Amino acid sequence: LNTTFRHFYAGYDGELEHYDCDQAFPEPKASSQMEKLAIETFCDCVSGCTEACAGANRAWGFAITGMFFAVWYTMTQFVACKVVQEKPPPAGGFPKASPLVPQLFNTIRNPAFTVLLPAWACD
Repeated sequence: LNTTFRHFYAGYDGELEHYDCDQAFPEPKASSQMEKLAIETFCDCVSGCTEACAGANRAWGFAITGMFFAVWYTMTQFVACKVVQEKPPPAGGFPKASPLVPQLFNTIRNPAFTVLLPAWACD
């Protein structure tokens, strides 16, 4: 229990460790105002801790899922690099590349490119 809680409600800390806060709703059954305040404070503390633990568990779940996919990605990329072989270069070497400007004009004259260009620009 919280040390502040123990300090202020010293007579109730042992009893409240086993108290069912679900029974305290909507109004805790208490013999005195001090006992009622102790029950409310204790149940507020338990509720806050439960919410914090749920958030922490969810965060750990996301972290573990991320770690799993990181390991999966690393392993599959390593296997792909080891298994897939590159093609050897051609015997006479690579052909000389065409000039850039004529290639761009050929691309602009391509009907499939001109139809899809507005969709790409709007995306």
